[in-house]
Amino acid sequence: MNKIVEIITNVNDAVNGGGLRDAIAAGDLTFNDILSVYPFNNQVVVCEITGQALLDMLEMALANYPEEDGSFPHVSGVTFSVNTSIPTSVQMDENGVFTGMGGAYRVSGVRVLDSASGEYLPLEANKTYTFASHNYLILEQGGGMSMFKDVPILQNDGMLDVELLEIYIVDHLGGHIGEECRDVKNAITFTEGKAE
Repeated sequence: MNKIVEIITNVNDAVNGGGLRDAIAAGDLTFNDILSVYPFNNQVVVCEITGQALLDMLEMALANYPEEDGSFPHVSGVTFSVNTSIPTSVQMDENGVFTGMGGAYRVSGVRVLDSASGEYLPLEANKTYTFASHNYLILEQGGGMSMFKDVPILQNDGMLDVELLEIYIVDHLGGHIGEECRDVKNAITFTEGKAE
């Protein structure tokens, strides 16, 4: 298996919803189908972040919820709850860059997949996690994600997200997206009132 595919399958990751541009229909799949989903030629980047940075990233990504927003997170290896009765307390500068929190977090109950045990464990603010996304989010701090500034970069070899997905399908899934991919776990729970 390709080294970066091996790394990605064992870490937590997120992409912003604005980076996903199409759905994939059932049936034969071509490279152009994948390219219609990921048309921006974003490079895959793997970094280390603290649990606090991950929590802040989720808060920032959901600051405008329920309004439609390209920052909405699509995650793997992470589950959490969003208490929609709490107004966002994300603080930003005049350029829309995250500067901190001014009150309660809407995001709670964050659990992170432990690849060794296969269990989702509670997020620890001071623990370091391996995290994958793309250059827009991590290197360029797109969407105002300042918590990624100066994070240690573990992998950034120029592989594009569209190439990674192709390699994953061909090498890891044997060229067939089967029933194991049908049931997608809902990683985000929206609540009103009490946090979970």
